[in-house]
Amino acid sequence: MKLVLIGSLIIQSIIAVAQSAATSAELKKANDFFVAKDWNNAAKSYRSIAEKELQNWNARTRLGIALVESGKAKEAIPVLEEAVKLGNNFQTMFALADAHATLGNADQAFEWLNKSISAGFNQLNTFENDIHLASLKKDKRYEG
Repeated sequence: MKLVLIGSLIIQSIIAVAQSAATSAELKKANDFFVAKDWNNAAKSYRSIAEKELQNWNARTRLGIALVESGKAKEAIPVLEEAVKLGNNFQTMFALADAHATLGNADQAFEWLNKSISAGFNQLNTFENDIHLASLKKDKRYEG
């Protein structure tokens, strides 16, 4: 009886995990929206994935980027902060710099830029061409 009960619990757990994980079709759809710069649909898709996959830092990073690009930088910040806690990735840190710069939070933007560089972000072209960082270029810290 105990074996049957344990087996049943294991099967139920496997089914629950399978049902809660994002499917490859959902991931592809979200990525397609992101690549096409369809920011509202990308945000919606990545939010759904992030809700299903609680440890998926990449889904949160892309959700945060989509939110910034769709004019919701304030909403993006806690999403991106959670992504950093999960993945500690320089791309996520750079996205946080974008979000803060968009909101006019220069100190926080520079803090996250410095963290992204310390974590390995070295794509100078991205820095120079990022429209969200335009407001920071007048600041003496930008050159430093």
